[in-house]
Amino acid sequence: MKNSIKLHAASIVLAVLIFLGISSNSFAQTEADESLRPAFSLLTGTFELDLSKLGHPNQDIKFYIDNEILMVDTGEGYHLEMTPVDKKKSEFIVEDPHHGNMTYTFQQDKDGTFNSVIVKIDMLDIELPGTRIDGYLELYS
Repeated sequence: MKNSIKLHAASIVLAVLIFLGISSNSFAQTEADESLRPAFSLLTGTFELDLSKLGHPNQDIKFYIDNEILMVDTGEGYHLEMTPVDKKKSEFIVEDPHHGNMTYTFQQDKDGTFNSVIVKIDMLDIELPGTRIDGYLELYS
């Protein structure tokens, strides 16, 4: 009987420790997301991508935030998650199922506004410039 009580008490302690570990990890993640939210919001908006190097007309792409994640609406009917590069707040990797890995690098003008983006398509080894044409899309889910 005493062994059963000790086992039950140990189970309760273990469950509480696991819960606290999960809760503190979730809190830390939420804190990290909160610290990136303002930086990501400065990158949102509509940009016109110059596709002349590919022999195509320019294409609008939209950057927005969904569930604390920076996303890109490619203008081709699908949306992709953008992963920050080494915690930089202006360079992102995107795994595009149609075009392979792409790097998006946002560039600030002299006023500190992110008004341009360079999209590097790895498999074509080409860089495409984009220019902001519409304001910020501060959409948070």
